[in-house]
Parts: sequence; structure tokens; C-alpha cells
Amino acid sequence: MEDFAEDLGRFLGTAEHKARGWLDQRKSIASQLSQVRDKADQLLRELTGGAANMALTVTRSRRGRSIGSGKKAKRKGRTFTAAQRKQQAERMRAYWAKRKAKTAKRGRKAAKTAGSIAGNG
Repeated sequence: MEDFAEDLGRFLGTAEHKARGWLDQRKSIASQLSQVRDKADQLLRELTGGAANMALTVTRSRRGRSIGSGKKAKRKGRTFTAAQRKQQAERMRAYWAKRKAKTAKRGRKAAKTAGSIAGNG
């Protein structure tokens, strides 16, 4: 039983040592990537005269949030001009009028069919 306990202790010690090594490696890689990102941002700022902010662009997550700010990024919606809004309103009015007419036609057809069935019975 003592041999088993010693072997188990050795095994757990080895596993812990490897896990710590992997975590240290991960931290090192993350640190190196941050340094590369910061250097690229610095070079980009030099090229564009400080107009670009690559660090924020690169650190955006899939949810549309900036990792550093903690605030939700707002998406800029499309904006119509007054003329475009007017055209869209006209298109929608025509669409709904056509749809309403089609629905009314179906209703008349259904009523006619129901009336003929009732008259035949």
C-alpha cells in the first residue's frame, strides 16, 4: 500500500509540475502577443500620424465589445435621406395595398365557395 501511495504522490507531483509549466507558457505567449500588438499599433500610429487606433480594433471580441472599456460597442445604423425615406414609404404603401387586395380576393373567393357549397346541400 505504501508503494502505491508513493507512486500516486509522484504522479500527482509530476502532473502539477507540467500543468504549472503549461500555464506559465500560456502567460508568456499572451505577454509576447500583447507586446507585438502594441508595437504594431505604435508603428501604425507613426505611419498614419496617430489617426489609427489599432489596439481597440484588434481587441474587439465577437460580441461587439471592447475588451478594455467594458462598454458595449454601438453599431452605427444606416440612415436614409428624406428623399429615400419618402421612396421607401411609397414602396411600403404599394406593397401593403397589393397584399390587402390579394387577401380580400381570397376572402371573396372563399365566401363564394362556401355559399355554393351551402346552396348545394
